[in-house]
Amino acid sequence: MTIYREEFGTLTDAKPGWLPRVESSHGEEIKVFVKAAKQGVPVDSFGAATGEQALMVTQIMDAIYASSEAGKEVPIQ
Repeated sequence: MTIYREEFGTLTDAKPGWLPRVESSHGEEIKVFVKAAKQGVPVDSFGAATGEQALMVTQIMDAIYASSEAGKEVPIQ
């Protein structure tokens, strides 16, 4: 696995020497993500939510908060 990122204004790439064992409530999601990244396939091929689905949920949650503050319905952006 290669990780591409910006560090101090310079694009870099890194290959981790090890992947930590994670014991958390998100453990399965992390395992699916790593497995998909290693195999070069989308995470939804393992039944996980796609980025588009996560964005949709975020937009719905934002609209719920906006609706609560406004005291009326608001459109989902």
